[in-house]
Amino acid sequence: GSLTGILADLSAGGILVDLPRALSEGEEIHIDFDLPGFGKQDVKVIVLRVLHSGRLGQNGLISHSASFSGEFGKTQEQVLQYIFWVRKRQKDTQNEQKPIPN
Repeated sequence: GSLTGILADLSAGGILVDLPRALSEGEEIHIDFDLPGFGKQDVKVIVLRVLHSGRLGQNGLISHSASFSGEFGKTQEQVLQYIFWVRKRQKDTQNEQKPIPN
C-alpha cells in the first residue's frame, strides 16, 4: 500500500518525512516527491529512526528520519543543486534589503 506524507526536510544525505503511521526502523520504502525545477523524484530510503517516540506532531503525523539508498546519485545531485539555488536566492534577497551607506 501507499502512504501520503509530508517531506519536512531534505538534504543530500537523506530526508525527514512525516507519515500517518510509524514505520519500522530499517524498513526500506520508496518515496516520490516533486523537486522544484527538476520534476518528480522517485527514490528508495531506509528509515533510520522514528522521532519523538512515535508521538504525533502538530500536523497529526509521525516524524521519521531516513537515508537515501539504492540508485540515488542523480537525485542527490539535483537536491544539492536545488539547495544551492535556494540559498543563493535567500542571499540575493538579503543583499537587496541592506541599506545603502551614504
